[in-house]
Amino acid sequence: MGWLNLEKTPGATWAANGAEGQDSGNRPADSRASARRGMAGGANGGVFLYNGGRGGDEMARMICRRWRGCVASLLCFGLTPLCAQETLPEQGAWNSGALSGYAWGDRDLDSVPVNFHIGYTLFKGKPRLPLPAGALEVAVEPFFAAVTRHSNQEGADASLEAGLMLGVFSYHLDLGRAWSPYLEGGMGILRHDFEGYKLGGGFNFTQMLGAGMAWRIGAGWSLRLGYRYRHSSNAGLYKENRGINTQSFMAGLLYAPRAP
Repeated sequence: MGWLNLEKTPGATWAANGAEGQDSGNRPADSRASARRGMAGGANGGVFLYNGGRGGDEMARMICRRWRGCVASLLCFGLTPLCAQETLPEQGAWNSGALSGYAWGDRDLDSVPVNFHIGYTLFKGKPRLPLPAGALEVAVEPFFAAVTRHSNQEGADASLEAGLMLGVFSYHLDLGRAWSPYLEGGMGILRHDFEGYKLGGGFNFTQMLGAGMAWRIGAGWSLRLGYRYRHSSNAGLYKENRGINTQSFMAGLLYAPRAP
């Protein structure tokens, strides 16, 4: 089919043809003849003609309605509740799994953390506090982290840290979807072999805040992606106590069988 050429006449007539455009602007009385010529050309050379006044407006409205319908369908599909009863851990259920990611900290201290998560769902539903419906979980997380980069200052060295998050509390918001955002926080203890960071000694306390998203991906299985901010220091146990802050992105799989 030839290329399309659109020409508008003062009589609100648009002619599209594949071979040669015809301007009927100076001959409004010949519009019917032009239309016939355009239709004939369409039969022979892939040419078409349509009215751009009422017809053009009607076609524009039809296209807009179809686009609105498509957008509305996509929005409805994306916002339709999926397995609303399966999005949160069951009250009284245990869950376990592992998370890992990448962490970066003050003074060029980067590491790869691995956390083993053991949790218990304390509550599920609408709390008495002014919070939306959700589920409250408490967990412990033994962890270690292998240092991948440390400060190049003289006397600085680091290779490993290990510890235990004694209490990690997370609140999962019930949105009635197959996914749920959560907020978390906790504290724990750790040992490290860092030198040259003015941390006083190898024993530190640590506090963590974070947020993320959990997806149910199967019977009892969930995928978690989150961000964590952590502060570690010795709480005045040693003379030096500069402390160190780290941030991390974590991902992991957890399994939570149904509560009996």
